[in-house]
Amino acid sequence: MACRCNEVGKCDQDIRYLERDLAQELNTAQRNSSLGTAMMPALRGDLANAAFVTNMLRIETRLAALKKNQDNYANNCLSKRSGELTRIRSRRNNYEYEDRRYHEMMEQRAKR
Repeated sequence: MACRCNEVGKCDQDIRYLERDLAQELNTAQRNSSLGTAMMPALRGDLANAAFVTNMLRIETRLAALKKNQDNYANNCLSKRSGELTRIRSRRNNYEYEDRRYHEMMEQRAKR
């Protein structure tokens, strides 16, 4: 058993980062993905009007695969973020409990 004040503070910083900064970055990535998806019909139209596009189906299949990969990546990042938040909160609770017990024990020793 030891003082865990520093570890509790570090966990708090990590939690704030994951809740605020990383969440903003992931939201931006999802917005960009949505914008890209919204632009696909226009892109398909432009490609269809292009002079030398010979295999439109292949291009559309590749665009759909890129969109799916982008969505999977964003979902995977969100899932990892959620798991990491849960893990850090649990670790923080354990540190806080150990820290409280340690300081209570030290206080009792000081009273003797």
